[in-house]
Amino acid sequence: MTENGGRTRTVIRHLIATSLLILLILGGCRPGVTSHRVVIYADGKEIPLQTDVRTVREALSVAGVSIDDDDRVEPDLWVELQDGMRIHVIRVQQDVIVEREVLPYVEQTIKSEALPAGEKKLLQAGKNGLVEVTYRLRFEDGVEVARSVLRRVVIEEPINQITVVGVEGMVDSVPVAGTIAYLSGGNAWIMRGTSGGRHPVTGDGRLDGRVFALSPDGDYLLYSVPTDTAEFDGPFNELYLLNVALVGEKPRRLPLRDVLWAGWSPDGRRIAYATGVKSGPPGWKAHNDLWLLDLRDEQGEVIAARPRRILSPQSGGAYGWWGTRYAWSPDGRKMAYARPDQVGWVDLRSRRLFPLASFPPLNTHRDWVWTPTVSWSPDSNFIVCTIHREEPGRPADESQRFEVWALGLDNVVRARLTFLVGMWSAPLWSPAHGGESQIAYAEADEPSHSYNSRHVLKVMDRDGSNKRVLFPPKGEIGLSPPVVYDWSPTGEQLAVIYQGDIYIVDLSGGQVQQLTGDGQSTLLDWAE
Repeated sequence: MTENGGRTRTVIRHLIATSLLILLILGGCRPGVTSHRVVIYADGKEIPLQTDVRTVREALSVAGVSIDDDDRVEPDLWVELQDGMRIHVIRVQQDVIVEREVLPYVEQTIKSEALPAGEKKLLQAGKNGLVEVTYRLRFEDGVEVARSVLRRVVIEEPINQITVVGVEGMVDSVPVAGTIAYLSGGNAWIMRGTSGGRHPVTGDGRLDGRVFALSPDGDYLLYSVPTDTAEFDGPFNELYLLNVALVGEKPRRLPLRDVLWAGWSPDGRRIAYATGVKSGPPGWKAHNDLWLLDLRDEQGEVIAARPRRILSPQSGGAYGWWGTRYAWSPDGRKMAYARPDQVGWVDLRSRRLFPLASFPPLNTHRDWVWTPTVSWSPDSNFIVCTIHREEPGRPADESQRFEVWALGLDNVVRARLTFLVGMWSAPLWSPAHGGESQIAYAEADEPSHSYNSRHVLKVMDRDGSNKRVLFPPKGEIGLSPPVVYDWSPTGEQLAVIYQGDIYIVDLSGGQVQQLTGDGQSTLLDWAE
């Protein structure tokens, strides 16, 4: 190879390299990279950009547009650039504000047989309430796009407007021994001496029926109302006390919340109650505790006292989250208790539990739990209750066998009073009348399918003999579950809710008399 030939080839290589460099510079690009023209919209500005970067994130960086964690970018930051692409940076901000808002009253209509059919009467004028609401707001580019409620606190409760409307089919006025309180249309009603003088004593229609108890002398009504709170750990109800012996009295809110059960002592001076905590379905989780609270002095006047704990929170056995049901003994010294898997009693002085019967809990396959009803004999020595029993060929928790038993507190007497009555039998021991007492109970038409079976109300002697049907009259459709009824203070009559109305049944002659006709009654309590 000659010296001149080598020089020629070197010159050619330099010329080629120089030409490629010039082409790259003139073309404004690098090998394998394409330049894109994009437009960025951010903070109210339009930013045109020509760049050879590959992604939206890089383009924003080149343009000097910063991004916060809450901001949104369309298209997403990882998307590759396309020529003519429009990139939107949406600034996201959050804020918390507190506003006071009107809580509108509800217009409520109450049916009454006390007025001529079609006539209307304003019973209570409505008044709006006030609620303080805490919101979390979401803004995009300064525009509110969403808000969520963090907390609701009622500053002033609304007063519902209540109109009474006369209905046809008025029932005749019937004498009533003592006082009957009943729940109708979410309000408490009272009839005393005669059914013709019945009248509502609350007007907001908010009673939930969890607690609805008339004092033994018929003067005070204890009831519960659900709270209007959005907090997960807030209370789910509150307890109120109302003097129903005086017309126009205002209810008194007691310092008790999250009450699952409450009942009066036989002397009407104290109440016992059990509590829970707000939770998922069914809305609470029971503590399975027990408290006593003095409410009235020896003269019957309402007093302020501190609650006394009888039972500390406990598991409550199977399905304990549902809660424990209690019942005062007539002597006021003991408390019967019923759980989904056990029945027994509590000595209020020693604060000890004494189980009387254990049984397999019923699996309802729903978000509610079956718990037996417990009732005391007039001498406070026996408890009558429904017990869930095993049956051949079925798992214990699937059995549909329910029986009524009488259990002695000494754990010696255990008498089965009925066979196959159904889960809603709800036996109630009557007050003593002429030295004798009886037991009422409901019996399902189809005991093996008692959940939605029709029922008849029966009565039997305390030893289980002399069973007979009291209600409904022969040929009428049976009672829908759960069966709701109560003894009169003398033990001579029973009041029962049938198709939304209250009926009285005389035990001596079986006479049936209708007390109400609006078809809205759901609970009742009968006192002196």
